[in-house]
Amino acid sequence: MWYNPVMTGAQRVVRILGLPERQRQKSLVDLVRGGLPVSAFEHLASYTQLTRELLADAAAIPLRTVQRRKASKQRFQPDESDRLTRIARLYDHAETVLGSRENAATWMQAPNWVLDGTRPIALADTEVGAREVEDALGRIDDGIFA
Repeated sequence: MWYNPVMTGAQRVVRILGLPERQRQKSLVDLVRGGLPVSAFEHLASYTQLTRELLADAAAIPLRTVQRRKASKQRFQPDESDRLTRIARLYDHAETVLGSRENAATWMQAPNWVLDGTRPIALADTEVGAREVEDALGRIDDGIFA
C-alpha cells in the first residue's frame, strides 16, 4: 500500500477552516452536520483575507448571529456550516488552480468579466453561484479564457 503525503480536498478544506487536528480525522459531512465552531469563521476570515463583514455576507450569516454564537459558545447550524465550508472549498479550488493563497484571495475579490463583472466571492452565498465560480476556475485550469 502506498502512502500519499498529499492532502485530499476535504483535508485542505478542514485546514482552511482551522479545525483542530483531532477533528481533521472526521468526514467533512460529519463536521458540517455537527456544526462548525465559531473559531472556523474567524480562521476562514483570516485565511481568505476577507473582513468579517464580507465573509458574513458571502456565507449569508448575519454578523450579529456570528457574535451571538461566539458569546454563547454555540456552534453554527448545519446550513450555516455548509455555507462556510462552501467558501473554504472555493478558496481551496482557487488556490489549486491559481498557484497560491495570495493569488486565490486576489482573484476571489476582483471583478471577473467571465462572471459578468461580479466578484467571485459575491457569488458564494448560493450553491448555484458557487458552481459558476467553480466553472470559471475550471476554464482557467483548462486554459480556456473565452
